Amino acid sequence: MASEMNWITCNKCFAPLYRGKRPYVITQCGHISCQNCLQQVEQPQCPQCQRGTMSLALEEPLKPRLIPYFQPLGEILEMQSKVNMFWNNQMKILMHHFTEL
Repeated sequence: MASEMNWITCNKCFAPLYRGKRPYVITQCGHISCQNCLQQVEQPQCPQCQRGTMSLALEEPLKPRLIPYFQPLGEILEMQSKVNMFWNNQMKILMHHFTEL
């Protein structure tokens, strides 16, 4: 998962994950911040939009609810394709049942 997170930058100072002060965090409002920027605001405010908000550390192991946001796009599209095929198959079964009635 760490290699998939190399693109992350702080939304305030734009320091990339590999150069900024860790751990980076993601806020409820969807902003990513390094520790330097996070320490410059009154807690628990978002350094980007100054809204009062909770934040979760972006470090290994990533919290399960954050994993989908950091998966490679190819993996997400592949899973979505499988889900779509499953739904289509279920609809075919249902339609077949109704046509036989």
